[in-house]
Amino acid sequence: MKKFTMFLLALGLLSGCWHDDKKNNAANDLVGTWRSICKLSGDVLYDKIEYKIEESVFTKTRRAYSDSNCTTEVSSSAYSVAYITGNSVTTSTGNRATELDIKFSPAITHLDLYAIIDSKLYFGDDTDNNPATRPMVLDFNSYFVRL
Repeated sequence: MKKFTMFLLALGLLSGCWHDDKKNNAANDLVGTWRSICKLSGDVLYDKIEYKIEESVFTKTRRAYSDSNCTTEVSSSAYSVAYITGNSVTTSTGNRATELDIKFSPAITHLDLYAIIDSKLYFGDDTDNNPATRPMVLDFNSYFVRL
């Protein structure tokens, strides 16, 4: 998930507008604000990640902290990207999930998936760090709760 986060941060700077009629995101269950718990990120810093998800755009804000309670903020960064949701799929572990295509530029699309299980938002486990290959397992070590 750390590699995925860094990948999103780097490519977020290249983000552009993107519209696609593949799926109408207006009624999707992602819309809202989602936040991670305070967790260790790297060797020294802790972070909280927040997604503000709208109809076809989501904004990711990462706040880094020097303490394990995430009270002393040392930096923050944010970017917005376009996205579309796709078909419902069954992961290799039997969970139901939805395809998620994140568009950083006209030429760069990151293929992912998501599921909301017990009011927690999970994304795909992107261990191979290949944005062109959609993961088929959810990352249950990292989740987000709706605010």
